[in-house]
Amino acid sequence: AIPAGQTVVKHVQVPRSEGLSPAPLVEQALAAQLRCEASSLQFRHVDLGSIGGGKSEVIGMAVPRDLVGRLMEAVKTARLDPVGMHSEFHAALRTFDSVTRRDTDHKLTSLYLDVGAGSTKVLIAHGQSMVFARVIDVGGAQLDAALAAREHCDATEARARRVRR
Repeated sequence: AIPAGQTVVKHVQVPRSEGLSPAPLVEQALAAQLRCEASSLQFRHVDLGSIGGGKSEVIGMAVPRDLVGRLMEAVKTARLDPVGMHSEFHAALRTFDSVTRRDTDHKLTSLYLDVGAGSTKVLIAHGQSMVFARVIDVGGAQLDAALAAREHCDATEARARRVRR
């Protein structure tokens, strides 16, 4: 999985055209927002469907193309046979496929939170379908610092207290 911290995730609204993929429009929108050439990025998207007014909402994801190359080279150096790279969001969601495999699970809304040291990954899904993804730049270290200030203790003790709760 490509690390979520290296992935730009944006919800984008694009004009809907029957039979045409929104991919080129999403790529243009993300490259413009990032102020870089689209050729320097690798893109993936999740089409969330029509939102009315002839538009679709899409979750666009972009990673630096050279990062994907370095990751693929590392996999090959480890003598593994890579077949593809997926976002950390997709990989996390696929982990729960066995839990959300029933026909009625598309009605189930799930919130997945991955609180890391420096950031939190947020994923919302309807059954096995991603409907929201975001990386928030607040993680366990910031929570520990805030708790340490409030409780008048050091960060190590604050973390221990936070984990116990």
